[in-house]
Amino acid sequence: MRHHNKSNIRLFLESFVPELPSAISPTQAHYLLHVMRLRHGYFIKVFNCSNGEFYARLEQRKDGVFVIPTECIRPSESPNPPTWLAFSPIKPHLTHFIIEKATELGVSDMQLFFSDFTQIREVNVPKLRAIAIEASEQCERLSIPCIREPLKLSSFLENLPNVHWFAAVERNENAVPIYALVEPAGIIIGPEGGFSEHEKFILSSHTQTVSLGANILRSETAAICALSRLRNIVHW
Repeated sequence: MRHHNKSNIRLFLESFVPELPSAISPTQAHYLLHVMRLRHGYFIKVFNCSNGEFYARLEQRKDGVFVIPTECIRPSESPNPPTWLAFSPIKPHLTHFIIEKATELGVSDMQLFFSDFTQIREVNVPKLRAIAIEASEQCERLSIPCIREPLKLSSFLENLPNVHWFAAVERNENAVPIYALVEPAGIIIGPEGGFSEHEKFILSSHTQTVSLGANILRSETAAICALSRLRNIVHW
């Protein structure tokens, strides 16, 4: 099927049915019509993990803006083994950076936590989810990572999800280089200032501590470094 007025814009929809109209949110409609200057009859791409990716025709109606999925571009995929990133919130723009880059690197779940040295105690989870959706739209993922409500580090460690957990704890004699990771896996990254001695003790009983190298890395650098190495090891 050849589509005229075709755009490469990708839009995440929680659910849609091929050949049937699906309403889009006012925010999505504003973006398409007023930012990207699309019009009735244009084709965009819509996607989610369950349905895959489709071309969809844009329709403006009196009762809203709709898209009608017409042709499958990419079918749904079997999910990869879960990969978790747990980290302490830092300055908002740097937390946003971590969310964006972790999404691009294929993380399935992100858990924020508050630890002894956490300085940022207010987290706008809906905003972080919106950043993850936008990053998925841009990097051509079909899935959207799950951004979970913040927990205390102790509460998180008491109920760790069932994956192989690693914690980046620098200057720790028990830390091993991050070269022998297995999947499914989770990486725990501390806040600015690292973990307290008490937290290091608790982490050592729940996780394998790993080293990211000789230098002390900023939190956002450590998160991306750890995920990049994990990506290379397990061949995402």
